[in-house]
Amino acid sequence: MAEKALLNACGAEDDLEAISAKPTCFFLLGKPGAGKTRLARRIAASQRCEYIDWASAIAEEIRNNSELGSRCEELLLKGEAVPESLAVEALISKLESNKVAHYGYVLDGLPCQCDDWVNVDEQLAFVLDLRFKPDFVINMRIPDADLLERRVGVLIDPETNFLYGKEAHSPR
Repeated sequence: MAEKALLNACGAEDDLEAISAKPTCFFLLGKPGAGKTRLARRIAASQRCEYIDWASAIAEEIRNNSELGSRCEELLLKGEAVPESLAVEALISKLESNKVAHYGYVLDGLPCQCDDWVNVDEQLAFVLDLRFKPDFVINMRIPDADLLERRVGVLIDPETNFLYGKEAHSPR
């Protein structure tokens, strides 16, 4: 009670409320090539949220020399893929970070290589079980024929490793 009175006297109660408010969180889902990453990066930049994707979360675990990172690195050095279950562990670690608690997040999909592992309902159940539940869920749906057309002309920028369509988004 005394703290609240002091905050009122200083005019800082609104600041405390803003600081303790839940950060804005977004979850984008959709098939590979639907445009999730491009939109997620734009939202993260405009909302000043943490951009989170499973590959970066794994890379961060490896850089931090965590036990999870060591397991992932061992698999990658053998030329094997990181199982989706380990990728999800890396995501959870990132989603529970102090940066996310302060800035919020934009989650760029889940590591789902096939519909059998995690379907849309399971993805939603996963994000709704997070400490910071998404305020916005964006399901990017695009017909398979359009996805195929988009993916056929995709190139990788050798400097940034970003994917781009050669006709519309060439960085050169």
